[in-house]
Amino acid sequence: MDRLYQISGLAFSYSGRKVLELDELHIDRNRVTAVVGPNGSGKSTLFDILAFLRKPASGRILFHGKPASGMNSALLRRRVGYVQQKPYLMKMSVRDNIGLGLKFRGETRTVIDAVVNRVADELGLGTLLHRDAGRLSGGEIQKVALARALALRPEVVIMDEPFTYLDEVTVHEFEDWIAGQRAAQARTIIFSTHDRLRAQSLSDNILSLINGRLYPISSGNLFSGTLEVSNNTFICGNARFTVPESVKSGHKLFIDPKHLVISTERLSSSMRNNFFGAITAMSAVNGEIHLKIKADVMFHAVITRKSLEEMNLQLGDSVWVSCKSSQVTVI
Repeated sequence: MDRLYQISGLAFSYSGRKVLELDELHIDRNRVTAVVGPNGSGKSTLFDILAFLRKPASGRILFHGKPASGMNSALLRRRVGYVQQKPYLMKMSVRDNIGLGLKFRGETRTVIDAVVNRVADELGLGTLLHRDAGRLSGGEIQKVALARALALRPEVVIMDEPFTYLDEVTVHEFEDWIAGQRAAQARTIIFSTHDRLRAQSLSDNILSLINGRLYPISSGNLFSGTLEVSNNTFICGNARFTVPESVKSGHKLFIDPKHLVISTERLSSSMRNNFFGAITAMSAVNGEIHLKIKADVMFHAVITRKSLEEMNLQLGDSVWVSCKSSQVTVI
């Protein structure tokens, strides 16, 4: 995999308080990376460092395999498009806001207009180009800020909580744009979110940041398939899941790993979803046991160490995977 960022031993502090401490962090080129974590976890500080707006107190950052410390900071910043959580637009038209960076770089009006039209078309902003930026909604401001960043043709686009202030329509537009970038593998995209399900569905890699440190994140169970509304069934390959009757649309199914019940015998219960498989991987993470189970699909389950010991589970053991239909989410 082509590494864009390679970070080791990084630390950053505010007024003597350490807010970031990262032993190792790799971000791949032309992939989508999501960063999840609560407020105050260090996400914005990490993004400032990745955008070369702040320098860490210690540590090593390689960009395209070369030490960032030995490069011109201004030139590095030009290679990153950074859309902050609350972007600021100038008191001018949308067109002029999008082309502002190109104007500062000395591009001609002809070049600026061509680029602005291209990115406006990419983000569906064509009808807003002549509008005063001060009259835009929160979602429109986010889209214009993204267009302004894209106009400069950055190698990497960083978006800090891009979904926070958006209406439902604009959320779907942003999700579609990120999904398109992921499919094309033409840009490196890094974004933060509190929504783990959104992170998993849109990204190639998820980083979990808590109190300035990276922690393993459960990969969850996210499956693509077809919903049969008539019989409340979601079909993914050979697997058939019973879903809530209220579900009327969707092409992806999600089950939290902690909602899966693992047993050595088929359970006599009201659980509608039951699959027989074998344990293919087992690991301990923060006191919990993470299992990968190959059934009709590959499941990821999380159980307690006590449950592991009581069932005396070993690699290769046959087990049943069960869950209630109410614990299945279709999106």
